[in-house]
Amino acid sequence: MPPSRLPIELWERVMDDLSAQGDSKALGVCSLVCMRWSRRSEFLLYSDVRISDSNWQRFLELFASTSSAGILFCTKRLTLDITSTRQLHTLVTTIASKFPVKPFSFVEHVSLRNLDLTELPLEEQRQVQGALAQTMKNISALELNNATFHDIHHCVRFTSVFPRLASLGLVDVRFLKYYFHHHFSSMGRLKFVFSMPASWKAFKVDGGEAVPILLCALLATDVADTGLELELLNIEDGHRLYVEECIAILKSRGIEVLVSKDSGD
Repeated sequence: MPPSRLPIELWERVMDDLSAQGDSKALGVCSLVCMRWSRRSEFLLYSDVRISDSNWQRFLELFASTSSAGILFCTKRLTLDITSTRQLHTLVTTIASKFPVKPFSFVEHVSLRNLDLTELPLEEQRQVQGALAQTMKNISALELNNATFHDIHHCVRFTSVFPRLASLGLVDVRFLKYYFHHHFSSMGRLKFVFSMPASWKAFKVDGGEAVPILLCALLATDVADTGLELELLNIEDGHRLYVEECIAILKSRGIEVLVSKDSGD
């Protein structure tokens, strides 16, 4: 029986299984069999995209191709793993300015790695923020991994450009301003005037100084009865006493705080 005449449920199940196994090579072969196989395999191939140092320029070429760029409308999850923030600036501003049809319009989950906005002048920082907001309007979940900001307000301003963002994850995030974070010994050590977007419903903070900094910032805002869910992982020993004090106050306000077993609790 020719492949195109196989029951649709059968060949879609086969390709779904290949995708679950991460076999992109086999899916690439499937895309060459016939048009019906091509559509399904390309949807699976590009539903989860990773752009890195080695391929970001090739993606720009793909975006420029009217015959190929459409497949990126399949993308639901996107990882931007570019070690140079300058190259990230080039990538996102080029997409925003040169391509009227934005290839990542339907992306819902983004993992942004190695971002250091402090490397860029203020105007170029704004350009990165504006380009990301213009090309990725439907983001509901954002993970910042190994990122550097000036302070917590810098981080909030950066993430607030996504109007549908509901879940924010911070993994090994650094704040240059708070060099004395490991000396926290009381609740009043840092003072914030902190405003958190109302759409944010979930925070996940994994390791580093972001744990005590975010807790201190949350204490400075009225987050009671907002339905906020907070998960903390890998709390450092030097932060533990201060974090425990913060958690007690947040829980008294009705905020659910989950401390992962990975953090040693």
